[in-house]
Amino acid sequence: MQHNKINPNVLFVDDDISRYLSFTQNNHNSLCAQDLHFTKCPFDAIDMLRNAKLDIIFLDYDLPTNTDNSITSLAIAQYIADNPQYFTDQIVVIHSANPIGVARLMDVLKYVTLQLYVIPNAWYKPNLIDFIFNQPWHS
Repeated sequence: MQHNKINPNVLFVDDDISRYLSFTQNNHNSLCAQDLHFTKCPFDAIDMLRNAKLDIIFLDYDLPTNTDNSITSLAIAQYIADNPQYFTDQIVVIHSANPIGVARLMDVLKYVTLQLYVIPNAWYKPNLIDFIFNQPWHS
């Protein structure tokens, strides 16, 4: 898959919309509104993975709801791991600050051929998209 460095198609999965808003504000030069997708729900995220050509997938680990604090991004990671033919060179950024959750996500994704970053609290980092695309393997 050829990444669109001008307007990458981005999925941001997090339970806190303020993190998403901070992320979009800190990366506004690299992002186009129609190419941004936000969800708190891992099942919605899996639907987006099935139906959209995504360049970058940002995953928080803990995705609690009002009724169930056990919902996480593990289902998303497992979907990616179970369908590696569709995820050959996407970029996945685990932005969780939960070290146990990060380890669990990495364990599920370790055999998938994609570029995996662990950047806790990535939503507040300015120009993160530009940083990712300026790594040597994106030349």
